[in-house]
Amino acid sequence: MLQQDTTHQRPARQAEGETKPRRVRVDVFPRGTVLMNELMGRLMDAARRVPTLREKLYQANFHTTLSGQAMVRDYPAELAAATPLEA
Repeated sequence: MLQQDTTHQRPARQAEGETKPRRVRVDVFPRGTVLMNELMGRLMDAARRVPTLREKLYQANFHTTLSGQAMVRDYPAELAAATPLEA
């Protein structure tokens, strides 16, 4: 007979004693599209050059389509308006 584990475990992103989630840097995402990986690199380069972006950006979501279009959502959202990036 199988029994369900009912012990309480912390989420994988938070270790014992930590109060904030750990940051994870992803430079390459092999399962993503070539375009997604290219955009990730360009965003990281921009973060190195632009102090506001480097200090305030804490998350970016990349979405690409089969037709070759892409959307990058940055967090906090105010950065997009305050820090225009070159294409």
